[in-house]
Amino acid sequence: AADYCAEHPLDGVDVEAGKKELLDALGGGNVILEILYKAKSFGEMRQRVQRELLQPKWLVTIVAPLVVALAVFFVWMCMFCGACRCRTCCRSMSRKHRGLRPVNCAAFLVTAACFGCLALGIFAAIRGYTKSRDGVLGMSCSAAEVLDITLSGQKEPFFIGLMPILETLTGLDRELDDGSRLLTDIEGVINSTGPIEGAVAIVSGTISLLEGLLRLPENLQPKSSAGEDLLHTCRLCESLSPALQSMNHMLRDGVETALVSARAKVQQELSIEKRAKIRETLRSGTSSLVELKQGVQNAFAALVDPAAVGQVRYHLQRTLFWGVSAFFALAVLLVLDACLATSYWAARRPDGGIAERSKAVSRCGSCWTSCAVPCFVLLALGLGGLFRTASIPLAGACLALDSLDGQILGDIAPAIGIDLAGDQGAMLASVVDACIANADEGANPNFLDLIYQRDSAGETQYLRQHLLASVMGPLDEAFIAIDRALSPSQGASVANSSHVQELLFLLGSIPVDTTMVPDLESARASRAAPMLAYRPLQVGLLTSASCDNHTIIIDGSSPVIPAVRDHLDMFRRFGLATGGSSVVVPGVAHFVDHLAEFGPKSDANGSCLQNVDCSQAGFVRRAVCNAGNAYVDIKRTLAQESPRLFRCDMFETASGALCDPKDMHKDEAGKWVNDCFITEGNKLTNKVREVTCNLGEFNAYVRDYDLRIRRVLERLDDATTDVTERIKNDVQRIVDEYVVGPTTHIANGVTCGFVSPVYRSFLNSFCYQNVVGVRMIGESCLDCAFAVLVMAVVMYLMWHSTMELEVSRGDQVSPWESACDTVSRLDV
Repeated sequence: AADYCAEHPLDGVDVEAGKKELLDALGGGNVILEILYKAKSFGEMRQRVQRELLQPKWLVTIVAPLVVALAVFFVWMCMFCGACRCRTCCRSMSRKHRGLRPVNCAAFLVTAACFGCLALGIFAAIRGYTKSRDGVLGMSCSAAEVLDITLSGQKEPFFIGLMPILETLTGLDRELDDGSRLLTDIEGVINSTGPIEGAVAIVSGTISLLEGLLRLPENLQPKSSAGEDLLHTCRLCESLSPALQSMNHMLRDGVETALVSARAKVQQELSIEKRAKIRETLRSGTSSLVELKQGVQNAFAALVDPAAVGQVRYHLQRTLFWGVSAFFALAVLLVLDACLATSYWAARRPDGGIAERSKAVSRCGSCWTSCAVPCFVLLALGLGGLFRTASIPLAGACLALDSLDGQILGDIAPAIGIDLAGDQGAMLASVVDACIANADEGANPNFLDLIYQRDSAGETQYLRQHLLASVMGPLDEAFIAIDRALSPSQGASVANSSHVQELLFLLGSIPVDTTMVPDLESARASRAAPMLAYRPLQVGLLTSASCDNHTIIIDGSSPVIPAVRDHLDMFRRFGLATGGSSVVVPGVAHFVDHLAEFGPKSDANGSCLQNVDCSQAGFVRRAVCNAGNAYVDIKRTLAQESPRLFRCDMFETASGALCDPKDMHKDEAGKWVNDCFITEGNKLTNKVREVTCNLGEFNAYVRDYDLRIRRVLERLDDATTDVTERIKNDVQRIVDEYVVGPTTHIANGVTCGFVSPVYRSFLNSFCYQNVVGVRMIGESCLDCAFAVLVMAVVMYLMWHSTMELEVSRGDQVSPWESACDTVSRLDV
């Protein structure tokens, strides 16, 4: 563009003066635009053009020069050809005439005025030629700028350009190949951040294992091996489930899972299938852009082709210039010849007032002028009329394009055959308003914000929004989740959360057998129900499966088992609630001590699970005593070593050996071992084995979960600290550098702020220079034709009047000459 615009910058065009010239060409109003406004179809527009432009007002403007040209041709042939046929003009120059001073002076003044008019016409023609030349070259400059900006882009206002877009898309395509820098860098970071995935998996697996176990009927409401309901419910199991769910929620919403999710999302978005889909989209877009680039090049090739532009410049500066110069030089010669002939005609001899005309100068000058005038006037009138006629529709089109906006486009669309119905019309109008008619010089609208499509729900989705959402959305969501999880309101560590601390407190401070208490409704309907008739034995409804009593704090600062809170009145009734800050859950020994009121305890080899001898009790008391023994039997079944009634499932290794997460530890190299993972394909997973256990083993299993959870959380915190910065910074940096950054650059760079200035420059060059210049040349041609025509008529009248004067004074004229003169007069 610099080469084409160096000598012809686009500024300096007097737009207001150009508009006035074009409005004058249209009679003061844009009749073309009015026709477009009124027409409701293309056919109606053609009819209105024929009807409104064929009125006398416009016909006179269009055909008057041509009619005058024809009239001049026929009249001049009649006036001079007759005279020349008899050589009257030449002969009259050879006779002696008396000078007519007033006539001669008047002829000389009129001829001088014609010369002045011709000079003004020539000056106007030079201005018109200059404007037309600059307009054509300005159009080439504008076209070069359009082509340069469209292909290469520009910095201010920013537009990325088609070539940079193609280069970016091609670069993205290359980065999707196996072994590319993108995939190599991502693979390296993904591999180095693998520990976080294993750490989150072992925490989730460990928590899920306990949560599932506590919901099993074998642990929640155990039964005997024969299927008998043992009447007891694990209240700690019920209380742990919400805490475990809360911990899982914390883990799901925490930074650890967010890191794993971001890592997995990047892997997913760069999988073979996704890359193939992205590559297909990129290549489709690249193909469309190549076609668009080729179309832009073809559209402006003729205006910026060096050879063509060179030819145009040559013909503008040489052929047209010398053609116009020769044309007006002829006019100047004609007028000068007329002035010279008139001067010689009026010359006097100093011998008494009788002047003898110079035969050579006067005769040849007058005859040559008389013969050349018709040819010049016809050519001038023809060219002037043609240029004036051509400028009328061009002026209307230019003024319409100058005021074009979305509203005007909608008004004239039916007349020019454009369908603006629906979304396509709305988008086209928006593009015209934002990109062409935008009066804000600092604005740089994004073209993709003007083009939209509708989703399945009918909602509009703009192209830039869709592009960014489809490419950046999934990746951004993953990294936003990391930032959200790292925020102070969320907390950076699962281990430090209140839910986890509550869970660890319950696991470490409350043995599970101390919360294995009877279900009230089931106990009242069982074979142990008669014991409830004796008030001291009703404490059995609160008795756990543990031998000893257990104190539980309920002061509000510690987690509370809901069953304890719900039956606080019963605890108080038996004196097991002290001061409202704690309760004592009675053990089996406490119940047996009350049952011993019916008889002596049996020997149970040191166990608290003792029956009593009911033989000495009365009939009624014996039933109560037997029911109490039955209740002890149920407790004994719960606590039996075999058969095992509970489930204590555990992970197993690939070899089938049991694996306990509490045994996980770091080796000397800092790597976690004994983490209970097995590899299935490309994934690490945990395999669970069903393990049965008795109450004592179940009690230890649940208690040891305090250590298991602490151990897996220790590994999780260790991995989180190690990989957070690498995933958040390294992965995001790589994704931003190779994917998000180029995509954003393209989406934000497809602007149209450059269109309006270039459009205005092209319009100024074509309309306010080229069209105005053509019209000025046409006007100057008509002015010159008028000047030469007047000059020729004056010369003819001067010659004719002088000849008549000689005849009236009685000069001797031969019969042949008189006949010729008579014929000449008849021809006039």
